[in-house]
Amino acid sequence: MSYPKHSPRVAGPTELEPLKINRAHAAGDVLLLEPIISELVNRGYEVHLSTNHPDIVRDIPGLTCVPYQAGLDLNFDGVYENTPQMHVTEAYLLHAGLDKALLRKPRVYIKPEPVEHDSPIVLSIDNQYLPHRQINGLTPDDWTDIVEHLERTTRKKVLLLSNNLGSSLLNHEPRLFKETPDIPALVNTIRSASLFIGNDSLCAHIANSLSIPSLVFIGSVNPEFRFADAQPDFHIMQNGCEFAGCYHTVIGTAGASCVLEGSQNVKCCTFTKEQVLNKLNLILKNYDV
Repeated sequence: MSYPKHSPRVAGPTELEPLKINRAHAAGDVLLLEPIISELVNRGYEVHLSTNHPDIVRDIPGLTCVPYQAGLDLNFDGVYENTPQMHVTEAYLLHAGLDKALLRKPRVYIKPEPVEHDSPIVLSIDNQYLPHRQINGLTPDDWTDIVEHLERTTRKKVLLLSNNLGSSLLNHEPRLFKETPDIPALVNTIRSASLFIGNDSLCAHIANSLSIPSLVFIGSVNPEFRFADAQPDFHIMQNGCEFAGCYHTVIGTAGASCVLEGSQNVKCCTFTKEQVLNKLNLILKNYDV
């Protein structure tokens, strides 16, 4: 059995020592490591992951999570940030010496638990300053109108995920606020959803992993470099721009600065209420939400 080419260790004659890998953050980036972790486990490795976000992956069979420390056998810190013009998981696979044909969306192994609401619509608004994650152009009144339209049309409850995600953007916060105190609760709230609405975030990756019908707002990121083998009812909300995908033109976590920021709108991620309602009505018409 051979080790991935980037591992400096040599296997012992009778058994393998644990393969120690690390990725500090963020939680969504750690989740996107799951295909690599599972492949290594399938190949017989005892995998120890050093991370600041163990809860999103700790239930992967054969994985042991340990407190974060840098510079282990396989160091995934900065891997996709330094090779931005490909899918995050593809960058991880290549770094581990694995075939990029293994690229797929991650699996969430957290076991299902009962939740308070049955088949709600889950709304996750992460108020970001970075252009690849912003949702511009929509006021609190717009979001309130969108939520009331969804509840009236579907007769389902709309839950706003708290978890420090943009609760101040809605006027009727007490009616919409939903506590998600930990990762298992977050996963099971999204798992229960009939529809997920949000921006590029851990929550969106969970929704994709669980094949939840979704509308995900994306700015300067190429969605093909974030969401692998998404189902047909996983929809992207993104406006066209002559600099589309500019996030991937520079190395680092923040991506490229928008050259249009001096104008009134950042094209890729500035939306109107009418745009969002039209997209949602199309989803509601074509899928059983």
